[in-house]
Amino acid sequence: MKNLHTRNSLAGRSLRTAFLAFAMAWAVPGQAWEDGDEEKCPLRGHYVNYYGFTVTLPDGLKGCPNSPVGMSDHGVEIPLDPQRQRVIDVFAAYNATLDETVADSIARTIDSFREDKAVTGLRVISRSASRLGGLRAQRLVLRYRLKETGVEMVFDSSDALRSVIKPFSEPSHSYRVSLITPAKFYKADRRVLEQVLASWHQSATEDDPPRHPPGQHKKLIKR
Repeated sequence: MKNLHTRNSLAGRSLRTAFLAFAMAWAVPGQAWEDGDEEKCPLRGHYVNYYGFTVTLPDGLKGCPNSPVGMSDHGVEIPLDPQRQRVIDVFAAYNATLDETVADSIARTIDSFREDKAVTGLRVISRSASRLGGLRAQRLVLRYRLKETGVEMVFDSSDALRSVIKPFSEPSHSYRVSLITPAKFYKADRRVLEQVLASWHQSATEDDPPRHPPGQHKKLIKR
């Protein structure tokens, strides 16, 4: 009986994998950005993403695409300094890794930092339950040093999963709002991060009607 359950679970997982792969292959190209926006950072104010979220940039800050222009629009990067050493990233995507819980996603993040050869002295400062736009989330705070410069850095992220694609009840979409900054700026930059987190809300996705008309959120970029 256990083997039958295992086979059924594996079959269901394979089906979900195939469906997500199909969905990703047909993902609608990003409508919000144009060539050169990586450097111009034209976004001001409110932003809508077809993976199912909206966010508002704090006054005085600009937004840039966080994925290649012309491909799927995965969200917005908010530089906090001209050198982009201090960055808030608001990201969304299909749950391609098939994480069943947010804890799975957080564990993979920690592992990726541990495996990063540019990082040393990694410490998990906190890991706690939180909310992201009404979704159950986990917040992770890491400290580490960059081997090349010795600069101590902080990574502060809130991760959530959401079930959108039917008939599956498992999470189909993943979301993350994260801050990477030198430790000496963390106290000030965290206040900006909290503003971004408070403004983050769920919205309709391209996989769940009502759909956004193509290019709807393009109008929201002030150039």
